[in-house]
Amino acid sequence: MGTGEVNSSRSSYAGMGMYKSTDKGKTWKWIGLPDSHHIGKVQLHPTDANTAWVAVLGHLYSPNRERGVYKTTDGGQTWKKTLYVDDNTGAVDLDINPQNPNELYAAMWYRTRRAWNFEAAGKTTGIYKSTDGGTTWTNITKGANGFPQHEQLGRIGLAVSPKNPQTVYAILDNQKDKPDTAKKDTLVYALADLNNLTKESFEQLEERKIDTLLKRYRLLGRYTAKQLKEQVATGQLNATALYDYLYINTGFEGTPVGMEIYRSDNGGQSWRKTHDKEIPGNMSYGYYFAKVYTSPTNTEKVFALGLYAIVSTDGGKTWKTMDKGNVHADHHALWINPKRDSHLINGNDGG
Repeated sequence: MGTGEVNSSRSSYAGMGMYKSTDKGKTWKWIGLPDSHHIGKVQLHPTDANTAWVAVLGHLYSPNRERGVYKTTDGGQTWKKTLYVDDNTGAVDLDINPQNPNELYAAMWYRTRRAWNFEAAGKTTGIYKSTDGGTTWTNITKGANGFPQHEQLGRIGLAVSPKNPQTVYAILDNQKDKPDTAKKDTLVYALADLNNLTKESFEQLEERKIDTLLKRYRLLGRYTAKQLKEQVATGQLNATALYDYLYINTGFEGTPVGMEIYRSDNGGQSWRKTHDKEIPGNMSYGYYFAKVYTSPTNTEKVFALGLYAIVSTDGGKTWKTMDKGNVHADHHALWINPKRDSHLINGNDGG
């Protein structure tokens, strides 16, 4: 059993590593990985009880090296780190080809949180594949293969189809901003307009629009556009000081693309987005969810968890919510009966 939440909220609790029970859960023994803090998944070998892989996300509020994918072949007595990217990028999910346990997939996620800031995405996020039982790994989302290529890739969840293991689903929290189609307010600067400015470009800003912004933040009087321009010109303030002062990244700002589902039908060689329209339950804080599952008996039936629990019966093209009036929101876990995919057990923020 792996400990520590991987939802990466301000209130997420850290764990103490791995535990093992040999008496059906009556008693537990600690078996290592003390500095892992947050474990995304424990993947068991389908036939060898002594072999397992662990997705270690690592510290939430600080960099650390005990993160990535770890493997044991002696029932947890010893662990070997087989996949590592850097001390801010950890493994958040794993899945295995049940017909060929040498074939595994791992989701690596860059995220850093501080008391004053949260980065939920980064260029080192990606999907890795192993064909030798997790000894070596290859990034299969680099290059022109249909998976997004930018620096705003957030949390990823994985699901290998048990019926057809060449089909792999990936749920992505795409933190890239949606195209801005809203009409611009010509009377005031948006906060984003004040980012990445130089001393020269700050001097070119319209004072009336700066003053209007200061008024909206109830700062006009304490500061004026004229004062700020003088202080930037003389080097007392950086050109981005106003942006830095006003901007607080809680993870809810902006309008990111959010939840997307990608599918590979050739074991991760190429990917395609399964849907044209936005998915219901598409929320900006995908770092809190990003879980995808497939039916054990139907490759085209897919479940995804977010604010809503949703299902697709056409391979991810269209989606509908499974939520009912008596079901709590914010879904994090799903068990599917291996013999009957309409029999589900859901874990969410309500219990």
